[in-house]
Amino acid sequence: MVEVTCRTIEGRCLLVPTPGFTRRVNGVIGRALHLFPVALHGYNVMSNHLHFEASSPDAELLSRFESHVLGNTARVAKDLTGWNGHVWERCQPIPILDDLAAENRLEYILANGTKEGLVISPLDWPGPSSATALYYGQTLEAEYPLRREGRVVAVASYPIRLTPIPSWSGLSLDQRTARAREMVDRITAAARQDRKGLPPLGVEAILATDPFAPVALDRRPAPLCHATDDRVRRDFLAARRIFLDAHARASEKFRGARGENQFPPHAFLPPSFRA
Repeated sequence: MVEVTCRTIEGRCLLVPTPGFTRRVNGVIGRALHLFPVALHGYNVMSNHLHFEASSPDAELLSRFESHVLGNTARVAKDLTGWNGHVWERCQPIPILDDLAAENRLEYILANGTKEGLVISPLDWPGPSSATALYYGQTLEAEYPLRREGRVVAVASYPIRLTPIPSWSGLSLDQRTARAREMVDRITAAARQDRKGLPPLGVEAILATDPFAPVALDRRPAPLCHATDDRVRRDFLAARRIFLDAHARASEKFRGARGENQFPPHAFLPPSFRA
């Protein structure tokens, strides 16, 4: 399981959360799940970054899902804003190692937009978000235009089915919905307290933001993993070092002679080693 965070170039608010953008990006996510069936637990697309939490049996499937979402979301953003440059600046998947960390990261993802004082509740964010689906126990239906030679020839409907995080997988739909509502209520109450009686920025002001203006980004290095158990964290970091050392040795060998594949399991391979 990973949390993936992707930021726009120089923090520009290119992902303007208009109804049209939200409808089209939900379609992108639905199509991506159809083509590359990862287990999507939650997502939130803000004006200058996006988050999603997902599980995948292998890194390549996750990478394909991520590439489809980012590439097509960038096309939608360019189409709607007229931006001609790169859309994405940084994207990083961070492994999630235990159940409590998974719940914490899902709540963090839902809190985006509310904790910054932009909207009252996660349910009010106008952009693509899983908050409403989790809160009401719904499956979103999204539409995606199918093109041939640059022309739309059909519109396909794809469900966005959210997979419960592991600690919720044994719960009933009503129990999962209750957990999600508790999260949303905590987020809303904490944001209300932080605003100290002031109103949120509001959707109208969010949509009026200049999409091309750079915004200062948090440049602190991202954590290597999310874990609430120190022993699990230490074991993961030790295994990560072993993997990176093995990959480095295999890379040196590959550069010297294109022989037998010595890359560790689950590594991305050079093209000549791929089936």
